[in-house]
Amino acid sequence: MKYLESKPGVASGHPVIKGTRLRIAHILKMRLEGVPLEEMHEWYPWVSLAQFRGAIDEAVQQFDRPAHV
Repeated sequence: MKYLESKPGVASGHPVIKGTRLRIAHILKMRLEGVPLEEMHEWYPWVSLAQFRGAIDEAVQQFDRPAHV
């Protein structure tokens, strides 16, 4: 994955935006609450808008795959 990673020693192994400790679940919840990406970027200026968009797209793609049987 280009924008997401999961490591045992980072955020208890939860998926985060690569190179950060920012959990993608937190980002998705904020988007569901209507927080614009530009506002998130103000709160987390070390994460670019492209990284936010890419991470969200990758997370959504994970749910768009068929389940393994």
